[in-house]
Amino acid sequence: MRKVLSLGIVVLILLSVVPAMELVSAQGAENMWVINSKELVWKDAIDDQGHQKDNWLPRGTSTHFDLKEFRITTDGEYVYFLAVFNDMSNIQLGYNGATFMAIAVDYKAGGETWLAGNSGLQVNSNAKWDYQIVVNLADPSYSGDTATVDLQNAGNWGKIFYIVDNSWSQLAVPGAKMSVNITNNVIELGIPKSLFGGTIPSSLNVTVMTAPGWADGDGNGGVWGEAFDFVSDKTSDEEKSNGVVDYYINIDTSKVSGHSPITVDGDVSDWPGEFVLPKPELTVSVSSNVLDVERWQPANITLSVKNMGEVDAKNVTVYLYDNDNLIKSWLLNISANSEIELSYLYTYSSAWGTHTLKAVVDPDNEIEEVNEDNNIDTVDIEVGRVAKTQNDMVKMGMYVWPKLYMPKYNETLEMVTNLSQMSLPRKYDDQIKAFRLRLNESMQLYQEGNKFINMPHYELRGAMKIFSAYSRLLRLQKDINEFLENLKFKKKIDGLLNDWNETSLVAQNKEAFGAGAHLDSLYVDYDDNYLYIGLKTENTETWRIAYGIGLDYKNGGYTGDTDAWDRKIGFDRGIDAEIYFYWNGPFFGEEGSNTITQGKIAIWNGANWTYYPAFKNASIKYVGGDMGLQTLEMAIPWELLGGKPEKIYISAWIAGANPGDSAVNSLPDDSSMHDSDNEWGDQDKISTFAEVLIK
Repeated sequence: MRKVLSLGIVVLILLSVVPAMELVSAQGAENMWVINSKELVWKDAIDDQGHQKDNWLPRGTSTHFDLKEFRITTDGEYVYFLAVFNDMSNIQLGYNGATFMAIAVDYKAGGETWLAGNSGLQVNSNAKWDYQIVVNLADPSYSGDTATVDLQNAGNWGKIFYIVDNSWSQLAVPGAKMSVNITNNVIELGIPKSLFGGTIPSSLNVTVMTAPGWADGDGNGGVWGEAFDFVSDKTSDEEKSNGVVDYYINIDTSKVSGHSPITVDGDVSDWPGEFVLPKPELTVSVSSNVLDVERWQPANITLSVKNMGEVDAKNVTVYLYDNDNLIKSWLLNISANSEIELSYLYTYSSAWGTHTLKAVVDPDNEIEEVNEDNNIDTVDIEVGRVAKTQNDMVKMGMYVWPKLYMPKYNETLEMVTNLSQMSLPRKYDDQIKAFRLRLNESMQLYQEGNKFINMPHYELRGAMKIFSAYSRLLRLQKDINEFLENLKFKKKIDGLLNDWNETSLVAQNKEAFGAGAHLDSLYVDYDDNYLYIGLKTENTETWRIAYGIGLDYKNGGYTGDTDAWDRKIGFDRGIDAEIYFYWNGPFFGEEGSNTITQGKIAIWNGANWTYYPAFKNASIKYVGGDMGLQTLEMAIPWELLGGKPEKIYISAWIAGANPGDSAVNSLPDDSSMHDSDNEWGDQDKISTFAEVLIK
């Protein structure tokens, strides 16, 4: 038999953390070899030698030539061999019947077949040897337990160590060395590359034979009788039954090269290679052709069980669990480097929800593996998703969505109504009408759903309609908010004034009338659609007061003594529009809300004022509370003011809370704010305005 170390195995050997190995025979941990630490390590079966001569051997046993381990390596200068025997304590050097070993090495074409020592055995015709390395511990020239021999000169047939070529000529091989240590049960050899023409061969075929030996001291010696052991996957008697040692090892020496130099002295500490018993490597994966199981749709579950190891795995248990419930088991035999697929039909049940299907191979760890941590795999399957969804929808349609719908409808109705009342450019009219139509369609769906929800066999239909009605409200609110966000305001109307700066500052006043009536900064900006106004205070208290803004942006305008909110305020410029806000702070012991509770935009039409709700006709935000109004920000459509002018004059003021009151603080600061001991009730005439050019 010829065993070749394949390239695929070599790759694993060089890269795997776990030493790679090749099974040669299925006799447990014996008659196998691995390559590990750049050594080929053969593990031979114990007590598989021939016992025909036991009664005539020392102590009546043949353990001294019973191979236990055989190794090969090279450091580029030498090829090294190490033979480890079962127990050599029954012999001494020079004993008749001591260990005889022949190593036949084939590395080129041609060669001889007969093994040394008049063994009567031949090697496989595919491994005809070029050199045979012979050790005969029966040489009477030696005694004791140890010997180290250099092969400087050719010897004779009874010599303890010799090498012959395929013409049976004994060779002098300077540098060749053999060492035996009976206590360590080893024979160690170092053969220089000079034997092979100066280069370590790229490939070697190696046949190994051991036997009891004899030597007479006159240059004669050989094998004693018919008892042998071999590097073989058979017992010795089976291997020699046809007179041919069929088994040999073919090894690519590059896979064992680069080993550290070995001192041939019978001490095996510089042979670090270790024989590791090949083990199965079981893995399992589980998959499903579908991930949702319904009444009409079962799942085809596939379990893929692999043995990625180099030995077969027998009586392998595989379990399939549904959550923690065992639903199927298998008992398998899996060959090395093979895979078995298992199938299971998983059908619908009323146990709706997520089911974890767990596949487990060798659940009790009865099979020793290279890795015990990859024996489980899971896949999640949803059971009854459609049925559960339908059931949940009916419940939501009966008990949840009706409670949510009407508040959301009223909220959306207010949004649509407010949007309709805003004085936006006319190009938005169709969009606002579409919003109202969608609101009406939602209500119609809701009413239809309420009709069906309590009708047998129509519950799902009713729930779907109610859900659709509610979903439409949510989408409508989202679209309205996006519409408002996309009105293309130049400023972000949020009341924070974060995007205002000195380029838009038109007036400042650091002089306060009081802690609750202190205007600080007035900002003005514009674009093609809106006039933007920002107002900042330095209030530290909250008072009940009114905030007014006057605009002059065309010829004419109002110049009377009482403004649009009946405050005693006149103007020396014609005012075309006023914007008023009522801050509801506390008033002489009466608590207030500390919010703006009214807002009006008044437009002078030449004869009287036309009033518009400020918050419905402009985008307005403010920040304020227990310290009064802090910031106020607005975007007023030019359309509401009659169009975009070329320039605008603006003044802002604080006035009393009631009709008949007057102004106490203004931006820009006006002298009429400082001309009386009764500023809350005197007559004011504002003559100081900030001019803003509109481009």
